Amino acid sequence: MLLRILREPLLHFVVIGVVIYSLMNSLAPSGVSMNERRIEISPSDLVSFMQQRDQVFDAELYTKKYNAMSATQQQAMARQYAEQEVLYREAKSLGLDQNDEVLRRRLIQKLKYFLEGLIQAQSQPGAAELQQFYDANKQDYLVPATATFTHLFFKQEGADPASAMARAEQALEGLVADKESYAVNSDSFPYHRNYVKKSAAQVARHFGNEFATSLFKLSPQPSTWQGPVVSAYGAHLVQISQMQAAYYPAWEAIADKLLRDLQRSQFAAAQQAQINQLVDQYQ
Repeated sequence: MLLRILREPLLHFVVIGVVIYSLMNSLAPSGVSMNERRIEISPSDLVSFMQQRDQVFDAELYTKKYNAMSATQQQAMARQYAEQEVLYREAKSLGLDQNDEVLRRRLIQKLKYFLEGLIQAQSQPGAAELQQFYDANKQDYLVPATATFTHLFFKQEGADPASAMARAEQALEGLVADKESYAVNSDSFPYHRNYVKKSAAQVARHFGNEFATSLFKLSPQPSTWQGPVVSAYGAHLVQISQMQAAYYPAWEAIADKLLRDLQRSQFAAAQQAQINQLVDQYQ
């Protein structure tokens, strides 16, 4: 009788099922039960998922985008959501979220993006507010002095730094005596020969600070070679065609930039206020 029961296919099926179920539970990561392997996805979940993916937090806009999708596109989006949820749960069940500084920074960054989405759009600042912001931060909008010039470069010969100055002075004498036909024996410069509307900081990046400081002390003389002027590479003769002094632009001329900067400043203050509120809830 017992042998007959043991031969029943139904019994074999039940036993195999129990073994598979036990095996799955034994192989499953610690803390993950069969009930936790169910993923429920709502349209609102997918709308949030799309916002997180694009790092744009506008629920109304993304609800419209989701509703405009075809059924196939919505199903594909649900599949992407499910894949990420599965990987997240499996990683968490293995304890991969513990003591991970990179993950910690990433979560902090994500929360800041979330707080950004909670901040309502600021009202459009008026002219008076823009001008007030400009006056309070005027130094940030100073347009630096610029120079437009051509130069002749003379590198030093051997280990003697004075040789470059001597060659430049000799060339200057020849140009003053006969600038039309005098053949200048200058050298190739690592960068450019002509520079148009460059600030002192831009000039310094190619020539060094000493050259930039000396250059901006000279006056523009379009047809005259001046110098020698020392650089980090040697000596130069310069022909300055134009100098533009530093100036503050009228705020109306940079209204678009002022608007962006003011809104960025307002957002930073609003975000920090939200963070402060969260911190105040902790002891």
